[in-house]
Amino acid sequence: MSRRAFAALLVAAIAAELSLGYRLAFWGAGPDAVLVLVVFGSLDLPPGTSTSRAFCAGLLTDILFGRRLGAFALSYALCAEGFAAARPYFFGEHPATQLLFLAGAALGVEFVSFGLNSLGEGALVPGGAWLSFKIAFWTWLLGACALGVLRLARAIRR
Repeated sequence: MSRRAFAALLVAAIAAELSLGYRLAFWGAGPDAVLVLVVFGSLDLPPGTSTSRAFCAGLLTDILFGRRLGAFALSYALCAEGFAAARPYFFGEHPATQLLFLAGAALGVEFVSFGLNSLGEGALVPGGAWLSFKIAFWTWLLGACALGVLRLARAIRR
């Protein structure tokens, strides 16, 4: 994925979260569209590139959403670096592998950011772990839908 395509999709994902985030929230939690972009964008990029793009996407997300600065940037960068380390051992083109990576990334990112936020507050945030699990679930569901649309578009193009 080129830099321009990634930047355009990142702006679209952030705009969707900013404008539709509260409407997509079910049971008090909504999906993380930027994480879906980071996961699917890092599956076919070299390790250093995917990590730096993930860090920049996370930093931009932290700034625009008013979150603790660096929490999601670190989480997204660790996620992309983990994919780069695991890539030689998995077939990344298979949809089941991509959804498995997305599920692991969603859980990992949400719980790392929950832990960092809890460290910043000095105590565990009440209900934060359950909220992290719900966000991870909705992110995985959004990613599954996005993967289905991408595969359908790829099949129609052929």
